[in-house]
Amino acid sequence: MAEKTKSAEDIKKEYESKQSGYITDLKTFAYGGVAGNFLQNQDLDGSQISLEKLASDMKIDKDSKLTGFLQGTYASEKGIQTASVVYANVYQEARGKLTIGKLWGFYSENATKYLGDLKAKADEEIQRYAGTEYEKIREKYAAAAEIAKSKTNNFTKEKKENAEKDLKKYEKVVNTLEIMEKLHLRPYENNVEQERDIRLLKQLYTEKKEEHKK
Repeated sequence: MAEKTKSAEDIKKEYESKQSGYITDLKTFAYGGVAGNFLQNQDLDGSQISLEKLASDMKIDKDSKLTGFLQGTYASEKGIQTASVVYANVYQEARGKLTIGKLWGFYSENATKYLGDLKAKADEEIQRYAGTEYEKIREKYAAAAEIAKSKTNNFTKEKKENAEKDLKKYEKVVNTLEIMEKLHLRPYENNVEQERDIRLLKQLYTEKKEEHKK
């Protein structure tokens, strides 16, 4: 039996469902994104704390069937690195697959908070690309940057001029969304740093108890 052809309405609903799923992933795996950021800075301690907070948010505790998985993850540097990459990729893929309009909506509360009256201008800029998936704009921006900033003779003058036009065209929207992403993840990063400091404080009074008995 031939597969039924999907209607335009069905395709639209399916796409919107996927977009909603990406929003859910951004909310669920924020600490995965943070774990990836710490890993990029070669901060495995920060990555591990981020993964622990992700597990806590996902309700993975000592009674969960996934406890063994977590213990294995934390048992080695390789385990922490692998888990950080996996969950960071889930987070970043969701972010890239969202349309710019949906991603801007996700940041809306912070955008209003930090831009104030200027948000209307940002809304206008974002609206120009609202229906385009963010990863597609990033790819165009990165390709243009590679050509425009190249010190080689591999590109014609015309190609470099066109690349510079594309850089200027996409620069504001890309920078806006990257700054919003930093602002979005900062509270999560602060939570990790706070947890790290709490642990260091407790270590001052738990690591050397034997010394007080001498």
